[in-house]
Amino acid sequence: MAARQMISHPLVVRCVRVERVVDVSARLRRITLTGDQLGAFTRDGLDLTPFTAPGFDDHIKLIFNPDGPIDEVLPVQLAHGIEWTPAPQRVSRDYTPRRIDLEAGELDLEFVMHGDGPAARWARTATAGTELWFVGPKASTVLPDDIDWLLLVGDETALPAIARFLDERPVDRPAQLVLAGPADSRIPLPVREGDTVRWVTEPEQLPDAVRELEWWTGQVYAWAAGESRALLPLRRHLRHERGLPRTHIDVTGYWHRVEAEGEPEPAGPPSPLAWFATRAGLQLGVLQELAAGPRTTDHLAVRAEVPPTALVPLLQVLAEADVVSHDDHGWRMGPVGAQLLDDDHLVDELVGHEADQLLSLAGLAGALQTGAPPWQAARGKSLWQEANEDPERFAELIEHAGQLRYLTTGITALELWAGLGAGARVSLSGAAAGIVGEALPDGPEITVVAGIDVISVLQESLDRPQPQWQWQSHWSDCDVAVIAYELCHRTDAETEGLLSELGRVTDRLVVIESTDHDALSPGRAEDALLGLAAIGVPPRTVAKVTERATQAGWRLVDSRALGWGVSLTEFGRP
Repeated sequence: MAARQMISHPLVVRCVRVERVVDVSARLRRITLTGDQLGAFTRDGLDLTPFTAPGFDDHIKLIFNPDGPIDEVLPVQLAHGIEWTPAPQRVSRDYTPRRIDLEAGELDLEFVMHGDGPAARWARTATAGTELWFVGPKASTVLPDDIDWLLLVGDETALPAIARFLDERPVDRPAQLVLAGPADSRIPLPVREGDTVRWVTEPEQLPDAVRELEWWTGQVYAWAAGESRALLPLRRHLRHERGLPRTHIDVTGYWHRVEAEGEPEPAGPPSPLAWFATRAGLQLGVLQELAAGPRTTDHLAVRAEVPPTALVPLLQVLAEADVVSHDDHGWRMGPVGAQLLDDDHLVDELVGHEADQLLSLAGLAGALQTGAPPWQAARGKSLWQEANEDPERFAELIEHAGQLRYLTTGITALELWAGLGAGARVSLSGAAAGIVGEALPDGPEITVVAGIDVISVLQESLDRPQPQWQWQSHWSDCDVAVIAYELCHRTDAETEGLLSELGRVTDRLVVIESTDHDALSPGRAEDALLGLAAIGVPPRTVAKVTERATQAGWRLVDSRALGWGVSLTEFGRP
């Protein structure tokens, strides 16, 4: 479950204005922004924190409304986060700060002046005094401690982040730079002795240029950004050929090239049959094997432990869906397969928790008629029962709860914590129990409640060891109980049972759940149906959670939106 460590920041909507505009090159425009809202300020009675972006590759989200007033598309500012409201006309783009000087009250952004996107159009016409609204960053990456050298790769859009890294040197190690751009975009970079720089012309040349590098000894941290599909082979090279751990790879698609008319983009599997074939290809290791290069049918059959005659029909269906392809050298990765292996979320949709939710929908009609959760009908036990017995399942639920890391400031600001004396007992449970526990202020004695088979999974998910915490598989008396991302995995009956049980061990309860889909997220209806498949009811709103808690004898004390559709609801006993 190793992942890059992050530092989260409160999300604040800010308005700044243009101070000056400088063309750094024929294709790169630097715009210096200023304004009181780069510092601490107050809006609508809310005291909002100063702007911060300590990471060299932090990004902020610029907000535009091409069709009307900006007020119509701005997110709602909350005390410790934001809520994106539905606004079809809203357009947003992510940009990396090139320079931050809060003493001078200045922020530099650099715009590559290609195409006709909303950010480029704004940058072309921006003059002194022009306003710009943005939000973020939501988090900064913490670089690992064991870095011996860095590999920095990117096209023109990555130059601001790379140049900022070279300016600030968050890691005092040499760097190899592999950059793409035409001659008129190549700007001087603040390299130092020991660094190397290689330029190529097109983004598509970056993966081969990296392969041709002299690979230095020691542990490398590889960072790359640019055109998304041009970087796919690079990610595969770093993960599969160089064998770098995920904690030491950060490859991000900053933009997506629009294909010329008549050149359709690769599409996903077009039918349920192709979906099942692709799922089987992943489960058998066929696609992972092809990531290393062409293979014969016999070679793949040995890898998959399947007779060649049985494997061929599967491969042929995959070829029709562009997941694989075939030529005189054998089978090789197709465009859809390449995209799939480089997107963990897509893989999860085929072989992870989301795939199991989809499979449970095979019995949806009958389950809707009987009221039984499709998951339970298909698998013989509820999702929560399975999660507490299966470490891999619980690990997936923890990963899905990871967004809460960006919202912890709203949790720690709860007045409840200030009223707890030294040695107060706080018990936590749910997929996000570790995230909440690490965010809480010092003082309370922390106990985490989880199934005996999955306690180790929660322990491994922590950013740092917590030897002072207690771990147990049952609830006991405590001053405050916190359940975080747990009710969303429990049926109504399981929810009622838990809320009643908690009423016997504590007088104060905090429930943290995703209760209202964030408006920026696509597929809201589909996600609601998947939630119904898991627990038998659509995702519960705050009102539904409160209704269940009231039936179990709890009294609503307070409820607040943390942002991104996540709510914190506090209950007490009558």
